[in-house]
Order: sequence, then C-alpha cells, then structure tokens
Amino acid sequence: MSDTAYIRFRQLTHYSYIRFLTPAAVIAVGTGIVLILLRGIFEPWLFAKLALVSLLAMLHAYVGHMIVLTAETRGSVRLPSPLMVLGPVLLVLTGILVLVLAKPVVTVEWPQWMTEPQSFSLPRWVPI
Repeated sequence: MSDTAYIRFRQLTHYSYIRFLTPAAVIAVGTGIVLILLRGIFEPWLFAKLALVSLLAMLHAYVGHMIVLTAETRGSVRLPSPLMVLGPVLLVLTGILVLVLAKPVVTVEWPQWMTEPQSFSLPRWVPI
C-alpha cells in the first residue's frame, strides 16, 4: 500500500469511528436509558436487550482496537477478515431488533429469597 493510500485509509477509519460511530453509539445508549427511566419499563425482554447492547458495545470497542492496531503497526499486522466482525455485529443487531419489535412475553420464576423480604437485619455500618 502506498503512503498516500495508507494515509487516506487511516483518516477514513479514524474519523468515521471517532466522528460518526462512537457519537451514534453514545446517543443511542443515552436515549435508551432515558426512555427506560421515563417510561418505567422493566420487563425481562428489556434486560435481554440490554445484554445484547452490552455485547454490541464490546464489539464496538474491538473495532476501535483494530483501528488503533492498524495505525500503530502501519498495516503490517494481519487483521481478521471484516466479515468475521461484521457477522457477529449483524447477529447482535438482529437480536436487538427482534426483542424490541416483538417484545416477547418472558416469564421468569425467581427464587423465593429474591422476591420476599428476609428476616436479616442490616449491619450497623450500612447507612439508612
């Protein structure tokens, strides 16, 4: 790869990640949190969606790591195929969309000790 091609590649990946992908992710997570708190939705499908959003955030961090790795090694490191990253991202996004659009009824049978107050007293150092 020539120097000018590498510089253009580096600028494209860096600025698209910093100026587009990361702000979009922060806005999406922030508005999701605000909507959850304003609407008071605490359903089991929502917690599954939040787990998938967390996985998506980890994949986002991995893509950022690959961009930094490309910049620091000037492309000499062999990176995985983009399809190896795009596949899991698309699967997670599909899972999020299915959960949000279908809002499946999930019943969770919690153990009794998680749903009823226990007779234990709090330690003295716990402020109440």
